[in-house]
Amino acid sequence: MEKGEQVIKEVRELDLAILKGLYEYRAFTTDQIQRRYGLTYWYSYRKIRLLRNSGLISSHSIVGLEEGKGYQGKYHRITNKGLMVLKEHGVNVDKRMQQLEVAERQIPFLLATNDVMVDLEPYGWVLTDSREIKEKLNVNRSDNIHGTLRNEYRGSREYGIYTYLHGVSDKHIAKMLREIKNYSQVKDKAITLQDFIIFKKGKRGFEQIINAIMNEDKGGFLARVSSIKLFPFTFGKYYLRVFDDERELLNYA
Repeated sequence: MEKGEQVIKEVRELDLAILKGLYEYRAFTTDQIQRRYGLTYWYSYRKIRLLRNSGLISSHSIVGLEEGKGYQGKYHRITNKGLMVLKEHGVNVDKRMQQLEVAERQIPFLLATNDVMVDLEPYGWVLTDSREIKEKLNVNRSDNIHGTLRNEYRGSREYGIYTYLHGVSDKHIAKMLREIKNYSQVKDKAITLQDFIIFKKGKRGFEQIINAIMNEDKGGFLARVSSIKLFPFTFGKYYLRVFDDERELLNYA
């Protein structure tokens, strides 16, 4: 903090809410903070600046989230000092900073997944973080699954989710399909996932994923899962605001 910069003199409810969100979801873009906490453009920038000047958050340049764009804005993370403030105000904090670290190459996927959560949260959808669901399923921490979604308002199924950005390699698609097969296996007294949603940003790679799923189905892949949905990124968010699953569409037949 430079001399003369404004800082937070008294931690308020909004400050704690933003810090708690960054603790739970590890990173938000400026736009996501605006939308999630109902802030105006200018007020969000002022609030973020105060939190950063006070050493409670750190800000970083976004790289790789949007294809073909230079400057893509900033994303923000909680700091050790921010964790201490949460503890001082009675928030249960059981993770250390090391447990909140995210590899730089994973940041765009985390931000895209959190974007889904921010848009769908008002409609009852709850995101379970990738690390939490991996621990719950007792699977490898290097798996690519980005979390799960479940609508608590309507008691929907729990969907394992994957978020792909622009180009997607055959290697990553094959790994995803292996994971889905593994998660959907019936295991004695073990939690499994039977439903999956894939969000895909951009046109490149969309048909590639479809073809890979259909080729895998020659070995009975689709018979092993209850459902698997592939959505264009923005359309998927609009669809899930209204429908939990495809069966509800029959109400409009």
